[in-house]
Amino acid sequence: MKNNMSFSRILPTQLSVKRIVTLWLFAAIGITAPHYAKSQVTNPAPAAAPAAAPAPKPGPNDTVKTVVQTPEQKAELSYNKGIADYAKGDYTTAAADFTDALTNKPDFEQAYLNRGNTKLKLKDNQGALTDFNKAIILSSSDDKAYFGIGQAQ
Repeated sequence: MKNNMSFSRILPTQLSVKRIVTLWLFAAIGITAPHYAKSQVTNPAPAAAPAAAPAPKPGPNDTVKTVVQTPEQKAELSYNKGIADYAKGDYTTAAADFTDALTNKPDFEQAYLNRGNTKLKLKDNQGALTDFNKAIILSSSDDKAYFGIGQAQ
């Protein structure tokens, strides 16, 4: 029986799974292998991206509003950033974040407590004592502040 199939062109359905995967990998990473050139199906070059339209100018009916944060919200954001910096071991930045939180909300007892802990890590025991004492003034039942005083002394 004579085989009428021409080997000059192999259809994708006639390729083995291994060869299809190999061709796909070559195409994915942009390599052309000479021994696969006959059966490799090339994709056309991607069309150039259309030019971006210029950004519209804000007008009187613009619906985008600027969010204005209250001092309490700014204090919470700075406090949370301080907690994250403390967890990373960046104590200098954490102390600055807690100070910023206290600037926005001077009666923020937890910020005093955490800034005191941060100052302990920075070996500023006198500054830590000041912060722990302020935390006790704001909340006399906070046992963590009393513990911090014990550590700072």
